[in-house]
Amino acid sequence: MLARFGDYLLFDRLNQGGMAEIYLAKSFGYRGANQILVLKCIRTDHSTDPAFVSMFIEEAKLSALLSHQNIVRTYELGRVGERHFIAMEYLPGRDLRSVLDRIRIQGKVFPEELALHIIAQTCEGLDYAHRKVNHDGEPLNIIHRDVSPPNVLIGFDGQVKLIDFGVAKISARNEQSRVFKGKYAYMSPEQTRGRIVDARSDVFSAGVVLFELLTSRRLFTGRTELSVIDKVRHAEIYPPKLLNPDISEEAEAVFLQATSLDPDDRFQSAGEMRDAIIGILLSRKMTASSRQLASLMRDIFVEELNIEETRLGELRSMEMPAIVANLEEITVATPSNSDNDIETQIKEKTDITKRLATQPLVNSQTRLIDHIIMVGLVAVILGLVILLIVLAH
Repeated sequence: MLARFGDYLLFDRLNQGGMAEIYLAKSFGYRGANQILVLKCIRTDHSTDPAFVSMFIEEAKLSALLSHQNIVRTYELGRVGERHFIAMEYLPGRDLRSVLDRIRIQGKVFPEELALHIIAQTCEGLDYAHRKVNHDGEPLNIIHRDVSPPNVLIGFDGQVKLIDFGVAKISARNEQSRVFKGKYAYMSPEQTRGRIVDARSDVFSAGVVLFELLTSRRLFTGRTELSVIDKVRHAEIYPPKLLNPDISEEAEAVFLQATSLDPDDRFQSAGEMRDAIIGILLSRKMTASSRQLASLMRDIFVEELNIEETRLGELRSMEMPAIVANLEEITVATPSNSDNDIETQIKEKTDITKRLATQPLVNSQTRLIDHIIMVGLVAVILGLVILLIVLAH
């Protein structure tokens, strides 16, 4: 797709959620200062909803405060017509959920050193957000609240970045919040109970993600959301070595401490958890770097990497077309065409069904008529034969 959205050229829709649509886009700056980025546009059906717009703006304001190598950067909050948007850094790669799924499909095991490296980088970004202060030097106490595989991006170049602070809270401003926010299977026990949370809640979630990296299995599962929440609420965990005996005792110890039921028994900060992981890597002389992670990504996403390089090459060389449809025109036109297509398909299927239903009846009637005609012809012939015999005598 090609569509214009304000000063941006939208090249492809990457994702669509309940609140917003995500587009790969290009901005055209002065004298060729162009940039490939991501636009997060609030959906048209929510663009006039004050509650959704307010949440969207709060996310943008919060994300704009954060500038760190392990957090996707926010460049701009704006509006085109009735639709608000957030312009963000684009990292070619896949989210950790896609990486884990691909590893599982290919029957591979995630290397322990790279699993520890990813969580260490994640904790680096979390610790920065947790310690962020305002212009007066006062702590903002930002809590992510949704640390999970879909919100950890792994770049094809080996970078690790946190995304989606859409459910994050500045505790000083939201102390009375009691609403569930985040994915149940990656929440902390206190989060499922609707209690006030602090940085140690994100530490628990990071531990749950570590378990999945080490074992290729999810920690908290159940037939229903309520059963999952109950397991999380009581921190029903088990040692990852039961599933993967090759895991080091040190890595298992990090997981067990991070996922303690009592926040006082956990690492007291994401930075402390990161330091513990770095200590393991150093003591065991494990080598883990972005270069090694990039090698793994290239190995498991060969075809996707080639497609991505081709797509980015096209986008880099592309200029803003003189005539191009606006996003609003495409957004409005698409549902209408889709509806027409669906109606046409339903009509065609209905007609076919009617034909199929009546076809056996038509055949039966035809065969009956043919049979009557045949009997009549035979009777006529026999009558003629008898008449000729009588006349002959």
